[in-house]
Amino acid sequence: MVAGQAAGPKASPPLGAAQTGGEVMSHEVLTAPLDADMAEIAEQMATAELKRVIVVDSNGKAVGIISDADLLRRLKPEAQPGLLSFLMGRGNAERLPNHTAAELMTPSVLSGPASVTITEAIRQMVAQKRKRFVVVDEAGCPIGLVDRQTLLHAVSGGTGPAASSS
Repeated sequence: MVAGQAAGPKASPPLGAAQTGGEVMSHEVLTAPLDADMAEIAEQMATAELKRVIVVDSNGKAVGIISDADLLRRLKPEAQPGLLSFLMGRGNAERLPNHTAAELMTPSVLSGPASVTITEAIRQMVAQKRKRFVVVDEAGCPIGLVDRQTLLHAVSGGTGPAASSS
């Protein structure tokens, strides 16, 4: 470049690369201990927008995750409509089988700090075939959740958490 010449425009980082998990995560974090029963978990899900519960150990560290689909898989087909009605705010959870969070959860949570970039979270989710990324604090305790829909929203130029249907 010749002295006195204006520099050309700076190349911007790839879309989504500058955003972090902490910037786009949902702050609605439902947690349950390993010994919570299915009815307790379903009750939490019924009152939440995101139908997911993070299972934590006695220190509050994320050790698994349970989705509404995980609950449905544990029920006999004839009992599934009752659970769905309950999760949508109709009905009750009295007749659910007595499974614990430890039995229901998908173990080995994919997680990282709030500072993780969107591109890194996507890379890890694709590599490990996961749909959700749990944002944790320094102690490994959940502080937020990022799912595929949120990440797609972020890399397409949206800001903040995307609205999620489940």
